Amino acid sequence: MKFENDTVAKIADTLQTLNNELGKDFPIPPKTAKMIADRRKSFRRFQRMCDDSRLQHFGWITHMPPIDSLTDPLTMFMLWEELAEIHDLPMAFFSALGLHMRTDPGIMKVYNKGVWVFFTDKDGQPTLEEKHAKLTTPAFHRAAWDGALAGFWDMEDVMMFPSCVDMPTETLMEITEQTPQVGAEIYFVEPLE
Repeated sequence: MKFENDTVAKIADTLQTLNNELGKDFPIPPKTAKMIADRRKSFRRFQRMCDDSRLQHFGWITHMPPIDSLTDPLTMFMLWEELAEIHDLPMAFFSALGLHMRTDPGIMKVYNKGVWVFFTDKDGQPTLEEKHAKLTTPAFHRAAWDGALAGFWDMEDVMMFPSCVDMPTETLMEITEQTPQVGAEIYFVEPLE
């Protein structure tokens, strides 16, 4: 895809190259995998303790909020951080990819859905072109700024991108949705030809 803005083109090319290098799936890196395994063991111990104490009291059951997933935002941050160390790239580049983890013991993989959308237009619809943009998505904003700070492209150009702070909560939730079952794939960029 051709971009009118050279900086957007550089960012898109960098993210797409990284996306291609990572591939569609890869094993969860070792530090993050260990942390997930440790959390899984702790969660199982917690469940057993709740079950064992249920006859005497409900103190453990009501003490902790329910744990729905081992891949909360902190786990994703740790994954991005570890990938940044491995590849010697800014962490924000990895946050601009649709990475989802399967933490089942027999799977332990990261699935890559591609590059997040860059901007939204005045109607809140995804767009790749800055000329149609009203807002910049948070993932693209992070990658653009961190890439500029690392010397990949010019900071002056990044400062001209629309803000992401006024993004409506509903749009932000749709774009940053971490579960692939709800159709978040519409927010990913097609590979550059």
